[in-house]
Amino acid sequence: MLQRLPEHNDERPARVDPTASSALPERQTETAALVVNDLWRSFGGVVAVQGCSFDVRPNSITGLVGPNGAGKSTVINLVSGLIKPDKGRIYLDGEEIQGHAMDWVSRAGLIRTFQVAREWPKLTVLENVLAAAPAGHRETVWRALFGRRATRREEALLEGRASELLARLNLTHVVNELAGRLSGGQKRLLEFARVAMVAPKVVLLDEPLAGVNPVLGDELGRAIQGLRDDGATVVVVEHNMGFVERICDTVVVMATGRVIGEGSMSQLRTNQDVVEAYLGRTAAHE
Repeated sequence: MLQRLPEHNDERPARVDPTASSALPERQTETAALVVNDLWRSFGGVVAVQGCSFDVRPNSITGLVGPNGAGKSTVINLVSGLIKPDKGRIYLDGEEIQGHAMDWVSRAGLIRTFQVAREWPKLTVLENVLAAAPAGHRETVWRALFGRRATRREEALLEGRASELLARLNLTHVVNELAGRLSGGQKRLLEFARVAMVAPKVVLLDEPLAGVNPVLGDELGRAIQGLRDDGATVVVVEHNMGFVERICDTVVVMATGRVIGEGSMSQLRTNQDVVEAYLGRTAAHE
């Protein structure tokens, strides 16, 4: 049975290491869309995530950044249910979700993408989006896709919604193409259309620019903002700091498996721990 988030912060474990050189800001956890609290995960003798804690406010875009090996993708895997934490709690809209399988978490309203876009290559672009319709509509969708008689009104509504999403993402001209023939950037946009079709509460995007032509960066940014505008809360793991600064409302910085800072990019540039651990290296690399 799911458990409600405690009503008072003082009933929860401490979220910030008091010995840290810079304390993180206080949080309004009762109103957060997603809460990660004291998360731990080891692989053999290697501790990949150690005491990671952060909150994501509703209807926002939050960047999750840090150097390679900081534990970002592991946190995404833990939150989405791909792997289980050794310790810690994860709350989605105040409900505990840690330890549940990925399909259960997705039905609860949290959807994630992977670094490589995934699609049904032998279905058309439109069919891919229709196949992502919520479970209540899925039987009708699959009957329609494979030629059986379906409820025309519901089918028309679903096709209208799918066509609207594809038009928003500039994919109308490939609507009848097999998805496997799309470019990497088009596959990523198609993935966003499928996510939007589900109407999730929270979306986790793991390096959405990976393998995509940089020219499409602005278009992908608008697509992510479109998910937020539709009511979703978005968490983005990304190394392109210019992209993160353009689209994210808040940025959470990780290093050595834990959060070392969070806030706007201007605030983080004044955080010496963050500059030394990540932003200084990133600036030098760029």
